[in-house]
Amino acid sequence: MKLIVILLVVFSIFLMPLPGNAEITSLHLTKKETELGLELYHYNLPIGDRSINGYIIKPEGRGLFPAVVVNHGGYASSSNFGIGVGKVLAKKGYVAIACDYTHKELKRYGLRGPRIGWGAGASEENIFRALKNIEILKGLEYVDRNKILMLGNSMGGFLTVGVIQKSVSIKAAVIIVAGIKNGNPQNSADRAIEVISPPEELVGDISCPLLLLNGADDEKVNIKYPKHFKSLLNRYNKKSQLIIYPGVGHDLLRRNQTEVFEEIFNFFDAYI
Repeated sequence: MKLIVILLVVFSIFLMPLPGNAEITSLHLTKKETELGLELYHYNLPIGDRSINGYIIKPEGRGLFPAVVVNHGGYASSSNFGIGVGKVLAKKGYVAIACDYTHKELKRYGLRGPRIGWGAGASEENIFRALKNIEILKGLEYVDRNKILMLGNSMGGFLTVGVIQKSVSIKAAVIIVAGIKNGNPQNSADRAIEVISPPEELVGDISCPLLLLNGADDEKVNIKYPKHFKSLLNRYNKKSQLIIYPGVGHDLLRRNQTEVFEEIFNFFDAYI
């Protein structure tokens, strides 16, 4: 009898139902490791004919903790960018959640993705996945559901803009080496941004403060795009700050990690 009880307790760690939406109650959490005061879980959320996969990284303890949805860029994934950034956040007392987006398979499928609505960046499918991450966080007992934040890099930055145009659950957001399209593409890099960017017409729907971080010499996302985004945010009287790093390209987060995260934590701390 004692063995049965122990097995049930262990099994409950791996299948942790969350309250609310029936889809979210099918969430499967598997503990992967405990490292330097952090706990790492893999999650799988089956939805219809597909599933969302990713990771949750949290500080040890019961919380309540603020939480960050981490959105990776093209060619990256939840298992590299998500876990890496998530561990930095968790060491500062934040829960982080990161899933795989369609632009993980950018080389295989290209900007338009494998099917309609599944393109890279701020596509319908990626916004759907990010919104599910928010729902998951709201159902975790150790997360303060009133302190949910978002961080996106590159294509994940464009995705972040698309999400905060639709969700009022995000307290503040950081957008790294991204911006918003201006409808005037001049070259192949500009044309790519026209595909992955959300519409500029919805900037007025954004309800949270933003921190924009960009390299002045970005060869993939020209500095004109974050500047254009900032001008639109100003037009709609949205709280925002744009920081431009001279002599830095698209690898801003890798090259300037220490100072970038210092700006991120100062910004997040001001709004939680």
